[in-house]
Parts: sequence; structure tokens; C-alpha cells
Amino acid sequence: MNKNRDKSIVHISFDFPDSINNNKTKAISNLINAQKEFKNIVFSLNRTANPFADFNYKKEHYGYSLNIYGLPYGIGLRIWMYFAFKKIHKLISREKINVDLIHGHKLSFEGLISRNLSQELSVPYIISVRGYTDFTAIKFSPFNRKLFLKILQKSSKVIYLTPWSKDKVQQIFSEKVSGKKSLILPNIIILNDITINTQERFPDKFVTVFNLDSYKAKNIKRTILAMNIVHKKYPQLKLDIIGGGKSAKKIQSYIDTCTFPSNFALLGPMEHKKVLTQYCKYLGFLLPSFPETFGLVFIEALYSGIPILYSRKSGVDGYFDDYQIGKKVKYDSVEDIASAIIKIYTENSTYRKSIQELKENNGFQKFSQNHITTEYSYLLQKLLN
Repeated sequence: MNKNRDKSIVHISFDFPDSINNNKTKAISNLINAQKEFKNIVFSLNRTANPFADFNYKKEHYGYSLNIYGLPYGIGLRIWMYFAFKKIHKLISREKINVDLIHGHKLSFEGLISRNLSQELSVPYIISVRGYTDFTAIKFSPFNRKLFLKILQKSSKVIYLTPWSKDKVQQIFSEKVSGKKSLILPNIIILNDITINTQERFPDKFVTVFNLDSYKAKNIKRTILAMNIVHKKYPQLKLDIIGGGKSAKKIQSYIDTCTFPSNFALLGPMEHKKVLTQYCKYLGFLLPSFPETFGLVFIEALYSGIPILYSRKSGVDGYFDDYQIGKKVKYDSVEDIASAIIKIYTENSTYRKSIQELKENNGFQKFSQNHITTEYSYLLQKLLN
């Protein structure tokens, strides 16, 4: 019998799929569900600005789901998160829930709740920094900056999804957050479904994949304009754009301004499993998105064996610095993006060899469920035993 199952981790998250909203990313639920060492109790929160919403909690197999009132853009953040803390604390008391450790799965919202719960229950807490949601809150809530710093300093551990997010926290808070309490732990990525066909390759095509309605954040306009510059020297190169959404006409309007509009193809939506079989055929994957918290598609494209073009201080930046896996660019520079595309094209075989070396050296192991679960469980054991 596992004695550790007597100890409970309370998880606070606005990004956990639940019966109120099941369309959330599975990144946090994958991490929590993979951890079997200790008992998990999830408080899955859903922000609503509707004062007439149903605010009664719902009992779920993993814990509880509930609506939390809150205005958009972080307006009144402290007060709404304080009310959320009071509601959760009342629920913990009523249900007689044993709490040994709290994990707030974001700094900016869940962090406020976690710190208050920690003080009230006299138990430690850990915090995840999940990228641009947190950094946007820090940027646009300067009056809360000292509070965010205290949350980080009082936590037992700070988990970062990416190396660049750790560096950014150190930069924002002038290295007042101890590096010793930092742990870089990416999202779990299942790469087994990716099949690589080395027989069929496009000698002149790049690819990008995203939801077309996110075209601004995915930086497709600059990517298209960069390809237009590339065409002055390499007019044969093409770009396939895969993804569904209602913004195809908008993207087509950017394409229509180019010298060779026929070199671009809007392929529409494609089943994820099929996309995974297509990556290996292309010269490279182009997505200088900004902001980008993590970027699963970059890892999938890389694992397929093709180089990637990505933004500096965003997404997967910092994970593969020891290998030539592609080019990082200034997201707001069309010229920089164009130069990177040319580099990936002219030195394609060099990048592919480096990516193959990365695979042979188990460079993707850090994203596996087994590795991440082991790291996470080890952290919890150290804090609780």
C-alpha cells in the first residue's frame, strides 16, 4: 500500500477541462492525472463576468468545478481572487478535505488564491509560471507587482514551462526570486503517433499550422511578407498554410499583395493525426508567433525531422540551444524572418542532420510523460516527506 496516497495535493486551476467548460487545453490535466504518488484534488475554476451565473460548486470525480466572478483584463484582480479563496476555503472546511500541499497552476490568478490558502491552512504551496498570461498580468497590473513577487518568494517551488520564462521572471524582479527553487517542467507531449516517411519530400515547400482565427498572434502577415522578399531570390519556394477558421479571406488578402500569390496555399483544416504524417515532407516549419506560451506544434515538427522558424523569447526558445534545429527570429522584423527562411532553405541538410542527432541523443525525452511525471513526483516527495 502506498502511504503517500494518504497525503493530498490541492490543485487550483482556471485551465482544467471540467463539466462547465470542457474545451480547455489538457496540459494541466495531463500533468495532474499522470501523478499517482499522492492524492490529487482539483478545484477547477471558470471566470465569468455574468453576475447571474450559477456559482454553486459541482462535485467531480477529480474534485470540484465552479464559476468564479471576475471582470476581464484583470480589473479588480485582488478582490475577485480573495473572494475565490474564501469560497474554496469554505468548501475545504465543509467537505473536511485534508490538504498537505497546494499547487497554483498560474502565478497571476491561481497564485493569489494559493498564497491565501497556504496562510490560512498553514501548508506549503508551489506555483507554475505559464508564460504570457502571467507576464501580461504583471505588465498591466504594476500595482500588483510586489504581490506577485511575494507569491514567488513565499512559494516552496516555482515551476516554469520554458527556459525563457524563467529568465524573464529573473529579469522583471531583478533576480529577487531564488534560482534554487526553480524547476523547468514542460507540458507532456505524446510523440509516438508521429510517423516519418523519408521517401516523399517536397523540394520547394515550407509549412505552417495554426487556427486561422489566431492569425495576428501567429504572425502570418509578416511570414507572408517575408516569403515575398524570399521570392526575389528564390521564386520557386512555396508555403502551405494548414488550419481551420473564419479568417481565410483576411489571410488571402495578404497573399494577394505578393508577387507570386500562387506560391501560397490555404489548405484548410486537417485532422491532427494527418498533420503529423505531413510534416516530414516539408523543408521546414514556419511560425514566428508572439506571444507563444509553449508551442506543441514546434516539438511535433522537430520530432518529424524538419527545422523550425520560431520567435526569440517565446515558445520553445531555450530548449534546444545546443543543436542547430532551426532559426529564432525577431518576431516583428519581416527582414529577419526572410533571412531565416533563406538560411533554413540553403542549409536544410545541416539542420536535418542536427535534428537527427538530437533525436539519437534522446533530446525529446524531456517532454515525455514518464520523464515529466518522474520529475514532478520527485518534487512532491521532497516537499511532503
